[in-house]
Amino acid sequence: MEPTDRRLVLAGVGLAGVAALSRLAKAGPLDPPPGPVVPTGRTLSDVYDKVARTDAGLAEPRIPVQSLPGSGTAVHVIDQPGSYYLTGNVVGATGKHGIEIRSSDVTLDLAGFALQGRSDALHGITAGGYSGIRVFNGNVGGWGGDGVQLGYGCLAESVRAASNGGYGIRIASGVVNGCSSRSNSLGGFSSAGASFVQCRAEGCGVGFFCSFGSALHSCVADGNAAGYYVEQDSAVVACVARNSTDQGYVVRTQARAINCESYGHVTGFLISEGVCDGCHASRGTSEGFYAGPGARSLITRCVASGNTTNFALSEGNSYGPIVDVAAAGDISAIPNAGHPWANFAY
Repeated sequence: MEPTDRRLVLAGVGLAGVAALSRLAKAGPLDPPPGPVVPTGRTLSDVYDKVARTDAGLAEPRIPVQSLPGSGTAVHVIDQPGSYYLTGNVVGATGKHGIEIRSSDVTLDLAGFALQGRSDALHGITAGGYSGIRVFNGNVGGWGGDGVQLGYGCLAESVRAASNGGYGIRIASGVVNGCSSRSNSLGGFSSAGASFVQCRAEGCGVGFFCSFGSALHSCVADGNAAGYYVEQDSAVVACVARNSTDQGYVVRTQARAINCESYGHVTGFLISEGVCDGCHASRGTSEGFYAGPGARSLITRCVASGNTTNFALSEGNSYGPIVDVAAAGDISAIPNAGHPWANFAY
């Protein structure tokens, strides 16, 4: 068949197909049924009511805190497990907590808002005695008690606590990650078995007060009375204390400080029945490292410089040889400089 003939055949098939489709696509009757025109689908209200919990929040399954009633002890009370969030700031009231959590397994998103307290109020957020609480992403300040008070197995993330009458964040056990505490009267952070990662305490009574197996890593304490007070099987690792008006670190009762820094203190490291390994103390108005008589402490591989007394280690303690290398140049020929447990002063 010639090319022209094939094109004619295809055109004929196309015309037949269009005719068949036109027969199948006949419209229904144009006359509407009697009566007013009414919608047949769901209304916007139907959809909203299925998703939104209250008028105070957005259309999402989480529960807005501002929709919850208060009590004689709190501005708002959370008494059921679930996920909650703020839709605005919470303002303190005399003799009340800001948010009181009376249930385990609660997630509280502060959504960047603030709990604004007052000196005659109680705690900003309190959940003592409950577990599985997560609080994150907001500010808690100006409360008469603690900024945030949590129980066991809890988590605080990206919370900034400032100018509270107690501790900025007090937690029984769990994890505190990326939080800051500033100008809180009793201290920045307190725990009895929590882990602190990349937290900062500034201008508080004690920056970090930790016991019963607490662990701290990559934290900073700046301008506190004491930077770190760690005891009872706790460990502080790769942390910094600076400008402490008393001790940079108090390490006692089987606690350890490892690879930590203290500068601009009265006493850099006060050790009693504790261990300091690989730490550095500088520019102190008194001792760099101090372990009193019978303190039963171990000090190894530490460095002290520019303190009034670099090492004050009394009888009843154990320590590597103290080697003075001030302006010594090459220290390889100095006795004990190559000792694996040597402490250095310069």
